[in-house]
Amino acid sequence: MPLILRLALRNLFRNTRRTILTCTMVGLSLTALVITDALIKGMSDVMVGTITQTLAGQGQVHKREYLENRDEKLYIKDLSDITQQLSSNADIKAFSVRTLFGAMVSSTNNTGGGLVYGINPQTEIALSKIKDAVIQGEYLSNNEKDAAREILLGSELAAQLEVNLGDRVVLSHSQIEGSELMQSLFYGNN
Repeated sequence: MPLILRLALRNLFRNTRRTILTCTMVGLSLTALVITDALIKGMSDVMVGTITQTLAGQGQVHKREYLENRDEKLYIKDLSDITQQLSSNADIKAFSVRTLFGAMVSSTNNTGGGLVYGINPQTEIALSKIKDAVIQGEYLSNNEKDAAREILLGSELAAQLEVNLGDRVVLSHSQIEGSELMQSLFYGNN
């Protein structure tokens, strides 16, 4: 046995209490580092999943400069090429076409404003967790004609508007062409 190894072993066991305490501290420190790393990685995965599985998705296609100034005139007029490319790409599991615009929602009791997401109920099921988030009422119908007249309200907006299932809400927004004010009547699902 080499001299350095014999000296190291003799030094370790000369004071066994010190050796045991040092080994315990190193072991506990490594355990704490592993647990902290797992917690940070788990929180990161949950945050990314929360963002991508709600409305944002893992990728979005917008017209240039839309996200900078949210101008409703910067919309994609012909979606056929984009939807065809997305459909033919084997790496893309699901996609959905959405319309995003600012609007005012009013009831007989109150008024609130915010972003409105126009979605396709059939394709949105595979993409986001909107259907799972419905607390009261039902998800949008698969019938295109009926879905165009249905609305889902967030619970906070429904509380602000003081509406329940079946109450009337009016959505006010400007048209893209001409910028005239348009109002649509809905019976709320929240």
